[in-house]
Amino acid sequence: MDSTRQVAMAMVRAKMLAGVFTLQTSKRDQTEPTDPTCPLCRQSPETLSHVLTACPNYLHIRSPVFTEVKSILRDENFTTPQDPEQWVNLVLNGPSSHIPKQIPSVKIIKRNPSVSIKDVIKCKQQSRKCAKSSSKLSNSAIKRIHLLSNKLCSNINMLRTKALNALNVVVVDNI
Repeated sequence: MDSTRQVAMAMVRAKMLAGVFTLQTSKRDQTEPTDPTCPLCRQSPETLSHVLTACPNYLHIRSPVFTEVKSILRDENFTTPQDPEQWVNLVLNGPSSHIPKQIPSVKIIKRNPSVSIKDVIKCKQQSRKCAKSSSKLSNSAIKRIHLLSNKLCSNINMLRTKALNALNVVVVDNI
């Protein structure tokens, strides 16, 4: 991918992060009141959380990106975001050390009667090893997640712009 395209994708994400990406709920200085409802799905207010995690019109863009991010996090033994706000935070702010590492649960293994003492000891050792290991993602994983986040924001922006143009909705930047 050429650097011009990468910069353009990063700029869309930066606008979202800075709060200047124009959404129905964030339109300012309008002479007429604006309906905050998402103009594409008409199901809920058009917020960043809705656009990035819930709007059914972006599912085909969002789903493969989230699947790949989950795979990257699992490969490095990190937990995946569990709610929309965690996904928004991950997409906009990028991966950071606040994403907890997955640690084997000794309690769950102890409750299972078919598990041997060896398995419980092994799980405890793994648990200690995980706790001692670095709680940061590798540089390559961080870079991949940043690129995927930029791609997601950019693709959503392109689809949104085309759809709004087709609906004759004027989009003006809040900058």
